[in-house]
Amino acid sequence: MNMILDINACSNPGLGFILRIFKTLFTVLEVAAPIVLIVSLGIILTKLLADPSNDKLKKRFTNAILSCVIIFLLPLLVNLTMSLFGQKYSFSQCWNNAYSSTGSSRYIEKESEGKTPTKVYIEPDEYEKGSSGINPNKPGLGEGASSIAELACSVAGTFAPEGRITNNTGNPADHWVRISDPRVQDYQDIMDAVAHTGNGHDNPAYCSCTQGAAAIIRATVDKEFWMISPDDALDYMEQSPNWKYIGISDNLSASELKPGDVLGHSGHTMIWVSNEVAKRYSTNTTGNVYEAGYNSYSFPGIDQYSNGYIKGGFKVYRFVGTPNPAIDASKYIKR
Repeated sequence: MNMILDINACSNPGLGFILRIFKTLFTVLEVAAPIVLIVSLGIILTKLLADPSNDKLKKRFTNAILSCVIIFLLPLLVNLTMSLFGQKYSFSQCWNNAYSSTGSSRYIEKESEGKTPTKVYIEPDEYEKGSSGINPNKPGLGEGASSIAELACSVAGTFAPEGRITNNTGNPADHWVRISDPRVQDYQDIMDAVAHTGNGHDNPAYCSCTQGAAAIIRATVDKEFWMISPDDALDYMEQSPNWKYIGISDNLSASELKPGDVLGHSGHTMIWVSNEVAKRYSTNTTGNVYEAGYNSYSFPGIDQYSNGYIKGGFKVYRFVGTPNPAIDASKYIKR
């Protein structure tokens, strides 16, 4: 099968790099073409005013307009075509997601009232290759993707229906400010420890969905996981051979998700821990995902999403590589 039609093509760093180059060039063309058109027409018009009878200049004037219109429309037509194909074909999926993450992000916020969590041990689960499960009789973290869910539940400040801890003063700088609440001390310590292991893809805000998820992932399985924005995290997983694309959340039942799976779209990033696992840390919780919130200045907690199909077009990725954590996070596990 042709590589670019393979369902795992986006996990190929080379292909992802090439697609990003093409999309960057197309973006440049969309901006540059009108500028070139204006400059060219200005030069030609100036010459035509000096020599109105020059047929060659008139032809150049027409050709300049046609050329710039074609150059300007080409990227739009390609992007429109790929958008229409959407997730139907693997190549269009790769193309649609080969973007840079310089734009602003929107975040999904949830509010709830709650109960005080009770920490308990986590039991073994079945996992795919790269996430072999948790042994409750063995101290420290589980292996692979299981450790993501385990650490997330261990350092989550709250459990649904309890509302997340906030630092909401309205000052954007407070996303990066530590607070003294003992429920999130371990999380803040982890964030500080892994803040700069992403080869420049670092933005260690305490109250932000991608940062909250990335801190756990860096501490357990992937120290280079990008933590700037939801798009940034998706871009990383789509290129990395250590992450496997599972599908769109709308088409996956909760039973098809595994603890440690990462769900993301352009406005939000969160980690699926499952209600079964969450209940082992807080017996009365209704939660099943680990998430934080930028707009609400909220620290990570275990929140409740549907136990059926999670709507919203989240892309689901699963860690399948060899764990390469930034720190030894076993001391944060509440066993």
